[in-house]
Amino acid sequence: TSNGSVTVAASNGKEITTHDGSVVKNDNVTSTYAKSAGGGLVDVKGADTRSTVEVDVRVVVGDNVTIKAGKNLSITSLSAGNATAESAQAGGGAVAVGAGEADVDISNTNKASVGISADFTAGENFTLLATTFNFSRAEADSAGGGAVADGDADAHIKLAYDTRTIVGVNSKINAANKLTLQAQTKTDTDADAE
Repeated sequence: TSNGSVTVAASNGKEITTHDGSVVKNDNVTSTYAKSAGGGLVDVKGADTRSTVEVDVRVVVGDNVTIKAGKNLSITSLSAGNATAESAQAGGGAVAVGAGEADVDISNTNKASVGISADFTAGENFTLLATTFNFSRAEADSAGGGAVADGDADAHIKLAYDTRTIVGVNSKINAANKLTLQAQTKTDTDADAE
């Protein structure tokens, strides 16, 4: 019981504020970079990179819990998965053959949940919110030089996410003003192969 506001929160990273306070600067970025360069009469090179991120953020309020807040009651989970892969292949010589491949793989699980038979009362607003951000970039470049150049570039992004808010059976939620139950995911991806 509190006469003021009560907040229960979980996040994975620095500067993740939000729920209308925005910010979301997450420094947890996984990045890889590979470059292959050569020369000579016949140049055969390749550059492959892979970035993999697995994130699992959960905020759980257990079974039979009672919370009373005189003002706002917030239960929030915020997760950000950031990954970048860059691959550059630059060949030189009379014949240049090369391949550049960049792969990004993100798995992001985010859950804000309340157990069974929980009892929540907010004098003003109640919020149960799970927010997931996915940022990924894969860039592959296969630039060959010389009289004959043959290159192949591939960029792939694999993204799997599960964002949920869960309220257990027989739970009671009372808010004098606004009651928000929300799960949201925002994704920004870019794959480029040249």
